[in-house]
Amino acid sequence: THCFLRKAGTTTQVYALIDWTATTAADGSITLNTKTSELTLLSSGSSTVTTPQAGETWYIAGITGDGNLNADRTQVDFKYDAAKDDALEAHQARVPLSFGWTPFVVAAASGERAPKITVTFRPQGSLLKVTVNNTTAVNSGQFGVSGPITVTTNALTTDGAFDYTPTSTTVVEGANPTFSFASATAVEETITRNATVSANASKAYVLWGYPRPADHLASGSSFSTVTTIPPYRTYNSTAKTAAVTRTKAYANAIGYPTTVYVERPILPIEYVTARNVNAAETGFVTTDATDDSELGFFNYTDAAAKFTTKEIDGVGYHLPTAGELSAAFGGGPSSSTPLSFTTATTTSFTEPVTINNVSTTKSSIYKIVGDSKTVYGIRLIDTTGAWRTAYRYRFVSDDAAPTNNHLEITARYVGPTFTSIDQVETLSDWTTDAFVVKIPLTGWIGGSNTRSELNTRALLWSATKGSDTATPLAAFFFEAALNKKITPYHGSERVNKFTVRLFKNSVE
Repeated sequence: THCFLRKAGTTTQVYALIDWTATTAADGSITLNTKTSELTLLSSGSSTVTTPQAGETWYIAGITGDGNLNADRTQVDFKYDAAKDDALEAHQARVPLSFGWTPFVVAAASGERAPKITVTFRPQGSLLKVTVNNTTAVNSGQFGVSGPITVTTNALTTDGAFDYTPTSTTVVEGANPTFSFASATAVEETITRNATVSANASKAYVLWGYPRPADHLASGSSFSTVTTIPPYRTYNSTAKTAAVTRTKAYANAIGYPTTVYVERPILPIEYVTARNVNAAETGFVTTDATDDSELGFFNYTDAAAKFTTKEIDGVGYHLPTAGELSAAFGGGPSSSTPLSFTTATTTSFTEPVTINNVSTTKSSIYKIVGDSKTVYGIRLIDTTGAWRTAYRYRFVSDDAAPTNNHLEITARYVGPTFTSIDQVETLSDWTTDAFVVKIPLTGWIGGSNTRSELNTRALLWSATKGSDTATPLAAFFFEAALNKKITPYHGSERVNKFTVRLFKNSVE
């Protein structure tokens, strides 16, 4: 504990560092007892070292919590210190606890103990709790926020220090130190902590700051103690702003609005593998050609048995559910109302999707333009706007080389700022932080082992079974014929053979 001793009626001050031993009582209270009865005194401020004399009245005040003492031993700060703060656990924080000026009389003779005094430590500042929730079940291993979590707030500050500078001969008994602000006006502070959270787990990070003076106060009276950061992508450097929250006051402090900057979520399309499974079931085909001789076709029984879980070159994959396919590709709610590419209109759908193993619905808006070979979409819409993603669908056909025919799906995260399909249609940049999936129109193989609809249609097995026994399985259905459409729930008999597009278990 940094201790400051003031001689009564003077500005004479000395400094001592006191170590304690702790005793915990049955009621949970902690008693601290000094380890030594003889203090080593050092100068404080402009005062020279003055030894207290027998019978004199002095005052003592102190602050603990592993703060940093300044050069002339008059101030203690708790600014971010990498050597100290990075070693803390998520639930730990360096908290300033002080006791106010307490009088005592110096012992009358050498070897005689001074009267025992009791001091009470009180916390100085505000506590901010940030909870990071990793709700991804398929993302095995560790979830990391790219770089540190950055909390920008005018509720807390480390821009200053607790001040024990002697400015008056008068000492107010019981008074705690003042917090000396380095800045005369309100400022935005950035407090950083790194975050690593296991799959399906949460971790709370505790930050500490100090109450602001009257001229630093921010507006607002609604308070919340927790800011939740959803599962966010680790490498995207473009910061998105989460909702403004407020942190609750602690002890004698006041809480003010805070903003947490986080990055965009992991998009469903990012889990899609670049190409279909090969016939040998050892990996993926190496080209996008629809007649690739390595391409694998599987009936449902084989697909479900072989690819419910699949490891290739040490990486985990799985056969996606219909909800996962719908989340990644879109297309409409059912085979009866597919996304049609033939009418130049704007269409809205409520689509069933599965994201992070949670099945829900999100809205989508589509707009068909031009020659019906391009469709724009704004997808994964909900009240938060956190998942909002721009989509572009293009049928690429080559009459001279029809084996190149494919559907190109491009997805780019846009977040809450995009509210209109027109913003997507006029989006000029479809390359920055965009994800492209090509679906070759490979056709399918029926019970007679004859390839049908090569270069005009593609069907992908999902892991979801339908209730209709005649056509018991849901499959994804892409068609480039006159009635161009995408259908997330296309019933098909199990004996038919379709291609398989796996999804990654996790995205690192």
